[in-house]
Amino acid sequence: NAQQKEKQTPEQTDFVSLYKADEPKKSKKPEPSAFVSLYGKDEPPPPKAQEVPPHSATIMANVKEIERKAYDKGYKEGNDKGYKEGNAKGYKEGNDKGYKEAHDKGYKEGSDKGYKEGQDKGYKEGYDKGLIQGEIEGKNSAQAKTEENIERLAGIVNAIENMWTNLIAANEKQLIDLICRIAEKVVHGRVIVDHDTVKRSILYALTQIPEPIDVTINVNPEDYEYIEAVKNLFFEQVKKMKHVAVIADPSVSKGGARIEAKGGQVESTIESKLEAVKDSIIKAKSFNF
Repeated sequence: NAQQKEKQTPEQTDFVSLYKADEPKKSKKPEPSAFVSLYGKDEPPPPKAQEVPPHSATIMANVKEIERKAYDKGYKEGNDKGYKEGNAKGYKEGNDKGYKEAHDKGYKEGSDKGYKEGQDKGYKEGYDKGLIQGEIEGKNSAQAKTEENIERLAGIVNAIENMWTNLIAANEKQLIDLICRIAEKVVHGRVIVDHDTVKRSILYALTQIPEPIDVTINVNPEDYEYIEAVKNLFFEQVKKMKHVAVIADPSVSKGGARIEAKGGQVESTIESKLEAVKDSIIKAKSFNF
C-alpha cells in the first residue's frame, strides 16, 4: 500500500526498480499463420529455452550485498548499544556491590579497631588512676595505722602514769610485765607497717658512737633492702661517716639494728629498748626482780 511504499528505504526502492527493469517481458504467441511446418502444416515451432535476463546475477549479488551490509550495520548498532547498556548496567551493579562490600569491610575494621583502641585507652587510664589512688590510699592507711598505734601507745602510757600509784600498790611486778608486753606488741605492730622505725633507730644509734667513720650496720633480712636503698641518707645526717656497709643478720629482730664501728658497738633493737624501759621503771621504783 502507499504507506508501506513511503517507508521503503532507498536501498529497497533501488532493488525493486532494478528487479522490475530487468524482468523479462512476456512475448506474445505468434499467430498460427506465421509458422510453417516442415510437413506443410500450420504448427507452432518448438518452445525455445527460457532466456535468463542478462542482469539477474548482478541483481542477486547486489541484493545479497545489500542484505549483508544491512545485517552488519544492524548487528554493529545492536552490539554497540547492547554493549553500552550492558557495560553501564554491569558497571553500576559492580560498583554498587564493590562499594557495599568495601564499606561493610571498612566499617567493621574501623569499628573493631576503634573498639580495641578505646578499650586499651580506657583500661590504661583506669589502671593508672587506680594505681595512683591505691598508692595514695595505701600510704594514708599505713600512716593512719602508725599514728593510731602511736596515739594508742601514748594513751596507754598516759593512762599508766595516771594510774601508776594505785596499780603499783595493788600489783607492782605484774603491772610492769603487762606494760612491757603491751608496749612490745604495739612497737612490733608499728614496725610491720613502717620501715622508718628501723631507719630512725639506726640514726639514733649512729649518734651514740664517738667516731662513726667506717660503720657496719646489721639489720634483719626483711629490713635489708629498705636500709640498703636509704643508706645514703645516713651520710647526710652523720657528716663524719665515710663508709657504711649493710649486712642482713637473722639474729637482729625486725625493726632493730646493731651498729659496729671503730669507736664501739651500739645495740638498737626493739628488745633492748623494751628492756631499757623496763629497767627504767624498775630503777624508778627501786624494784629488784
